Amino acid sequence: MITSLIASGVAIYVSVRTTKNAVAIKLLEAVNERSKEAVSLQKEISKYKEPLARASYDLQSRLYNILHLRFVETFMSGGTSRERLYAIENTCFLIGQYMCWAELARRDIQFLDLGSDDETRNLQHLQDDITGVWGTDTADPTLRLFAGEQRAIGEELIISNGAVSQCIGHGAFLKRLPETESGLLGQMRTEVASLETTLVQATPRLRAVQNALIQLLEQLDPGHVRFPATKRRRA
Repeated sequence: MITSLIASGVAIYVSVRTTKNAVAIKLLEAVNERSKEAVSLQKEISKYKEPLARASYDLQSRLYNILHLRFVETFMSGGTSRERLYAIENTCFLIGQYMCWAELARRDIQFLDLGSDDETRNLQHLQDDITGVWGTDTADPTLRLFAGEQRAIGEELIISNGAVSQCIGHGAFLKRLPETESGLLGQMRTEVASLETTLVQATPRLRAVQNALIQLLEQLDPGHVRFPATKRRRA
């Protein structure tokens, strides 16, 4: 009888330990799976984080020059024909370049399970804020671009090579930019050129966009490693 009790106790002990081990294994597997998902998420984000940061930096820098360093007056109104052409077309490119990388980032993020990834959710919210500033009807309509128009401009500048997508370069952009007000790119070109006479009206929107881009840079490069703090001042 004692032997039977001992055997039963051992059996119960082994059963409990086995159950605990199984639970521990399940928990470990869940942790490992979550870790793999986190690594996968970061890999997806890293594909566009650097180019999106560069595009944001370049555009906010141009807007700062327009708002504070007399870029329009110097190169559009007072520059040579070559300088004026470059000022208009390159400004269009910088706007389009940002919208292209923003669209590529948006496409990736929408298929990701963000879970508890606060950084990525904040990135998405900041991009949404910038989209809203471009399209708001509370400011003068100069250079107003609705959300769908922003996406269309971004889509037009995407080039794909297999599974890899990126934004076209400045040279390829110039070949697509019509001189007349034809399509979204042409309309954008016309409105950028009009800053010679509409800068005062456009200032609130441009300032809001520039400030929002600075905030996005703080998220993408919080340590000011790639882009010094002195080079990203709010307008």
